[in-house]
Amino acid sequence: MNLEAYDVSGYSIFRNNYRSFQEIKELIQRSNSLESGIFYNPLDKVYIKPVQGGENQFGDNHIQFFYLLKEKSADSKNGKNLNYVIYRNDKTLLKSVDYQFGTDPSVYVSMDAGDYIIDGVSVLIDEPSKGVKVISAEKIANLIKPISLFSFIFCMFGLCILIFTLLNTKYQFLSGDLNLKLQNVSSLRGRIQLAIVLLVVFAFILIGVVTVIYFKNVLYQNQNKQVTIQVEAIKSDVQYRLNNSMDQQASRVILNNSLRDLTQIHQAGFSLYDDQGILQNSLEKNAPPLIDHSVLSHLILTPESVYFDPKEKQNIVSYIPLTSDNNLPYGYLKVDHKPSLIIESRIIDFISTILNVYVFLFLLAGALALSIANSITKPLQGLAQKIKQITLGQKNELLKWQRNDEIGTLIEEYNSMIVKLEESANVLARTERDLAWREMAKQVAHEIKNPLTPMKLNIQYLEKAIDRDPERAKDMIEKVTGTLIEQINNLSRIASEFSNFATMPQASNEKIVLNGIVETVHDLFRKREDMDINMTEPINDIFVFADRSQLVRVLNNLIKNAIQAIPDNRRGKIDITLGKKGAYAMIKVKDNGIGIPNNMKERVFQPNFTTKNSGTGLGLAMCSNIINALDGHIYFNSEVNVGTEFIIELPLMRLEQNYDSQNRVSLD
Repeated sequence: MNLEAYDVSGYSIFRNNYRSFQEIKELIQRSNSLESGIFYNPLDKVYIKPVQGGENQFGDNHIQFFYLLKEKSADSKNGKNLNYVIYRNDKTLLKSVDYQFGTDPSVYVSMDAGDYIIDGVSVLIDEPSKGVKVISAEKIANLIKPISLFSFIFCMFGLCILIFTLLNTKYQFLSGDLNLKLQNVSSLRGRIQLAIVLLVVFAFILIGVVTVIYFKNVLYQNQNKQVTIQVEAIKSDVQYRLNNSMDQQASRVILNNSLRDLTQIHQAGFSLYDDQGILQNSLEKNAPPLIDHSVLSHLILTPESVYFDPKEKQNIVSYIPLTSDNNLPYGYLKVDHKPSLIIESRIIDFISTILNVYVFLFLLAGALALSIANSITKPLQGLAQKIKQITLGQKNELLKWQRNDEIGTLIEEYNSMIVKLEESANVLARTERDLAWREMAKQVAHEIKNPLTPMKLNIQYLEKAIDRDPERAKDMIEKVTGTLIEQINNLSRIASEFSNFATMPQASNEKIVLNGIVETVHDLFRKREDMDINMTEPINDIFVFADRSQLVRVLNNLIKNAIQAIPDNRRGKIDITLGKKGAYAMIKVKDNGIGIPNNMKERVFQPNFTTKNSGTGLGLAMCSNIINALDGHIYFNSEVNVGTEFIIELPLMRLEQNYDSQNRVSLD
């Protein structure tokens, strides 16, 4: 509770009083009258109790006393001040110290009483009496703060990822999918995206820094102008109040009583010092008791000018000398303009707003980078896929591209290459066929020439014998005839083999039991006395879809080759094995012959290749063609002087019998 006392002239008799008598009277007029002569002002939350005869009467001692009790509110405890302004007859009567409106509150004076939402501000207008309007305002919540929070979290998350990437690039403490490294960006699409994103981030940072610096300079320039104008207004107001003062002491008393009025009118903090720089009165809680020595020295040297304290960084502080007719200062009025908090708030709001814009522009740039990278790399990926699928001898698909750009040129060159490649493949195929037929013709000529030579010699011997010794010629006829028949049979066999290889008969595939075919071929060769031919097969039948006669020819050829590969000084041993491996039937023909040298293994299935002194070399080539036509495989394992094992794999028919467990039986 405070006690205030005023003399008949309306001046306070206490030096620390902040209110004038007129101000007390206006405060009582705006208050509600309670019992026992107590008044309560709900806006200032203060109780007033006049003493000695009411608000306008003075006692015998010509002193009017007032008790003032300030109510502590929840808002003041939470640091939240009321935001209001009071007009009387369209003139400002009172407003809160930290008042801030979205717009000038004078525009609301002409509006009727009610509740309004204008430019994100909730405005309440009340008219308690004629000519008096109370306007209060409070900013309402909007989406700016949640968006700003999202932008802040997004930036912090991106910064953390960048820091982890840089640290992991140097120290490599992450592994697996989290192995973030700058050099991991190896794809063209990734490099395009990274380049665009980095360019956008660099541009945003540069533009943001320049914009903030410029905005800050503009705000401070405007602030300095406003402060200069405010100082001139304060000087004029102080001069007006001191016009009727009688001496320097009276001037100090007037200023002492006017500090609160000056604070409410000019929205600044005021402190009054005497000519020695000693504090006389202040509305500031932390006002220094003495003016700084360097500041006081400057004020003494230049008493006619306002001095701005350069040491104050948070607020703008000015000192206004109070001079008399002789231009000597009798006191100093310290003014704390306090505009920097508003400027900092505006800068923070501006940075928050520009950060929101930049974050969403960054997301848009990321999507744009992804789209641009995909538009460039997608046709390249398609081109790479098509290049992988290029097959000689087959029709390769051409690519289509609508735009006439660099990618279009690349795809056009690819299509041109495909056409030329197909032409080259056709030419190569024709050349290979010609070479094959030439080699075939040489082989046929060679094979035919071999039996013709002994035939010619035998006929010549017979002809000479007839001329010289007809009786002896009769004995030679039977021998020569046998030789000719044998050679003619060889010629017939050679012709048949070449004919069968050149024109493979159309396969007549059917469901067959592979066990029976293997048994038939085994029975054909098993009675040889010079070698052991064994067979092992499962008890259950194995079904395949193939041509019976062609499989018989393949097995016959493999067993004949195995027999011929065994040298005369070694008892032959041939093992025929039938079984299953996954989804394939497997036939193995293993011998203990001389084997195939390493330098000949790649040519085994080529036409006209043979390791024997006689033969066409077409048997294994024919076997390979037949097995490949059945979607099977034929291959071999061979070791010199140990033996060779040929393996045939044929697809099983999708029958339940083919996938039962199998037991094996061995036949000798």
